[in-house]
Amino acid sequence: MAWLKKFPETFDAGFVLPPLLGRTDLEPAAAQQAVAIGLIWLKKFPETLDAQFVLHSLLGRSYLESAAAQEIIGLSLIWMEIHNQSTDAGFVLKFLLRRPDLSPAYALDLKRSAMGRLQLQMRDPGDEEASFLLRWCLQSRVNDPILDHDLLGLAVSWLEANERRKDRDFVFNRILRRPSATRDQWLRGAKSALLWIRNLRPGQPGRDYAINSLLTRGDFLNQDELDFVIREAISWLNENSSGPNSDRIRRSLKKAKRFLAPESPLREELDRLGI
Repeated sequence: MAWLKKFPETFDAGFVLPPLLGRTDLEPAAAQQAVAIGLIWLKKFPETLDAQFVLHSLLGRSYLESAAAQEIIGLSLIWMEIHNQSTDAGFVLKFLLRRPDLSPAYALDLKRSAMGRLQLQMRDPGDEEASFLLRWCLQSRVNDPILDHDLLGLAVSWLEANERRKDRDFVFNRILRRPSATRDQWLRGAKSALLWIRNLRPGQPGRDYAINSLLTRGDFLNQDELDFVIREAISWLNENSSGPNSDRIRRSLKKAKRFLAPESPLREELDRLGI
């Protein structure tokens, strides 16, 4: 600390700061001073690739004062704009995505940065970083119509390139529940969901969520697909009649029932269930 106070703006301070900031036994006053020196250093060397190590250490701290946190996030986004295509950018981005104190404006900038990174990672769709970024972007509540349209396009492409991934339900569920998804995007997401349900092992969780997602736009499904999903829903209800999501399945079935063919025997089964 004494050395850093004397040489806060030297490049070599960037080698001392990360291990210091990474310590969990700093007294609050010392931690606050270390963060302040880290900010001084970042403002002096905001564009250097090695700034990633100081950014990691600062972003990884569980507690940062609000003003300091916003400064660090802002400097991180500036760094990301310059180094977004580097391998190291993935580490900074992951720390940023885990910050609970992102302001709405910074969250939108971060989503744009994540999308830029994701477009690069899609060259290798099986890359785990692509999966991580896609999950965060789809869960983000920051909405921008153009950005979200591009995101859904990337998500559909990812699904089609990862048909064997067992965890792809987190992607197709988000697509199927997005009101902004185009008919083409929705149907391509539904194709993945239908295949996932058909290959589902008995007792595997998530079946009810996939069913609900598919029933959000039952009119988009052809009659064979709709019949299949409704049978799956009825089967799930028979096994989980008092489960926590049973009411949600019933409501979804009630909405989808009107799209069944008039002569469909499934209508009688739904009547017996009081739907």
